[in-house]
Amino acid sequence: MAVSAHDVAAILRAQLPGLPTLKLHKLLYYVQAHHLAATGEPMFAEAVTAWDNGPVVVALWEAERDASAAPSSRQLADGQRNILDYVVSRYGKLSGTDLMHLTRAEDPLLLADRNRPAGGSVHIRNEWMRDYFRSDAAHDDGEIRFTNQKVAALTVGAADRRRDLGPADRDETDQLRAKFGELKAQLSAYPRPWLLAGFDEWITRWVVDYAPALSTIVTVRGWVLSRAEDPFDGARFVDGSGDYLFSVIPGSMGEHGRVVTCSYWIHRDGRTVRCDRISAASWPV
Repeated sequence: MAVSAHDVAAILRAQLPGLPTLKLHKLLYYVQAHHLAATGEPMFAEAVTAWDNGPVVVALWEAERDASAAPSSRQLADGQRNILDYVVSRYGKLSGTDLMHLTRAEDPLLLADRNRPAGGSVHIRNEWMRDYFRSDAAHDDGEIRFTNQKVAALTVGAADRRRDLGPADRDETDQLRAKFGELKAQLSAYPRPWLLAGFDEWITRWVVDYAPALSTIVTVRGWVLSRAEDPFDGARFVDGSGDYLFSVIPGSMGEHGRVVTCSYWIHRDGRTVRCDRISAASWPV
């Protein structure tokens, strides 16, 4: 049964504290699209609409703008929650600007924009989202896509198999718990990731100033995320500037022979990487 976009938005905000409005509405679009692809039915009843900045759930946007009372809350079913969690894991690390460019390059938005004047709005039809996100174009190579029919086929006879296996052996359960404890201890031994600061703002400025291709935006965003694991990888220290690093972002060269560069500060005490500038420069730098 369909829930309200208010219900889905509440869970997205709980999972992604401080979630900006632009990013929220793009994630709602992906939740609706992936649910349509998996089940053939919308997760929430409200329509998704194409605006200049990509997909927006207008009913929710207007209700929150006017501080209108939200409809009665309804709990998501397990299948609905699984799809929402998948969307967060797949798209949650991208910024609102990244998602805006990504959605506008996909068929549902392209179809809606055919008859949409600048500044106007057109509903994105459910069948457009369903068909596109069931197609190979919407999925990475090798990605497994589960539909209701595929899950049903995989789980045929599952209850009989569980009954034949009998209750879990106590010793085996204790061994699994001990192994889980060992793995948890190993994970805790890894150094915590570096915090990233200021990168989203500089990516937005760079996109506005240079209007790069979508593939370049994705490349730059991926490189930025890699700084959380190892901010020193592939970068060089600027002479006489302490922990100030400069890097040419690999794979960012455009058609005019320009590459994307980034300068940033390393704050070791707080394990923070703070962006100072993202720009473009002629190669070689």
